[in-house]
Amino acid sequence: MGEARRRKQNAAQSSAGAVEDAQLPSDQASFLQDLSAWNDAHPWEPPPAEPRPVPASEVMVYLVDTSNLWNVVGGVSEEGMKQLIAHAESAPPSLYQRAPGLAGMALLKAAAAGARLSDMSCQNALTFAGFYLACTETRTEAIAANGSLRGHWLVLLYHLQDGSSQLRPVVAAATRACKLDAQTLVGAVLDVVTRDLYGRTQVSKRIQGAGGLRLAEPLRARIARQAR
Repeated sequence: MGEARRRKQNAAQSSAGAVEDAQLPSDQASFLQDLSAWNDAHPWEPPPAEPRPVPASEVMVYLVDTSNLWNVVGGVSEEGMKQLIAHAESAPPSLYQRAPGLAGMALLKAAAAGARLSDMSCQNALTFAGFYLACTETRTEAIAANGSLRGHWLVLLYHLQDGSSQLRPVVAAATRACKLDAQTLVGAVLDVVTRDLYGRTQVSKRIQGAGGLRLAEPLRARIARQAR
């Protein structure tokens, strides 16, 4: 078996486990293989630290686990992201509806392992996060506002006190063609988490109903200082 074929099979089997233990219907398995093929053709690359007009600086996706501040960023070309969105829009309805669960499971796996960008679990998590983003209103609103996919896309993983988890999509238009520095990224995460803790959105209501968030202590301490 060739390496590309092996990766497709492994990705499809891994994704199947994230959905359910039973064998996937053929349309779902075929879609997950197509998603794996996209990942083979568009591996997530490290965005530059300084502004550079390279594909990896066009669309940057950040994954952040707010319970321990594990984070990773991967970059891909805008054309590559458009292809991923096209794949998402062709997904079987049952998988389209489960995009948050698939992305959440992949992100949990990568975060638990402390995965780095080059690790397969991290590459898969970024691809499923892109699939998830394509299924959100956040993506629709971003294109309407900016006319482009270029920019910084965040997928935050919230751990709720009742043991459940929640993904939180965020997007910011690109102001510089390079990744956010650590201070700016933490500031962006802090702003979003604070709004969700004290706001009146649907995410806020779910957090409140679950008894709050399990946050990394540095994040919790900074939010507490701001709330004084």
